[in-house]
Amino acid sequence: MKYLGFAVILICLHTLFSCQNNKYDYDPSEPYPELIVGERWDDKYDNRGLQNGIVKGHFLYVNTINISKGKEYLYCLNLVTKKVAWKNEVDFFASQPVCISPSQIFYVSYVGNIYSFSLDGKKMWSTKPRIDFTAYKLNPANNNLVLIDTRHEVFEFDKNSGKIVKHYVIIE
Repeated sequence: MKYLGFAVILICLHTLFSCQNNKYDYDPSEPYPELIVGERWDDKYDNRGLQNGIVKGHFLYVNTINISKGKEYLYCLNLVTKKVAWKNEVDFFASQPVCISPSQIFYVSYVGNIYSFSLDGKKMWSTKPRIDFTAYKLNPANNNLVLIDTRHEVFEFDKNSGKIVKHYVIIE
């Protein structure tokens, strides 16, 4: 098992460093390009615009921040074929890397909007619990999702529907 983790780290490092020899010319005045499903992503990757990378199997999940058209995306990038497997538009950039369960991927934006996607990229549900808080951390717990916000409130969501199961306030 120790060698498998080492192999995954080597693949990620190789992918990141090999991207420096791509065909994309860096121009700081040019916004980051939108990646297209089915096309190679390593030709456009130049260390701008992508954040919160997490690897599961042969896939790298990253989200955008401030790309060319003012839209934000969650991307699934195939590390073997170097092609964009899928992408989904999200409202704001993420507050953390995605959480991955055996059958779902969970994304939380910095304003607290939560999305659930299937492993093949289909949007299952999304929710915005309240408009006046900022998300901090989303974790799987109790076979559900737990979100801690910056005001020390804890929300537990049903991972299959996105409905709030419990709400707590942490008093210091």
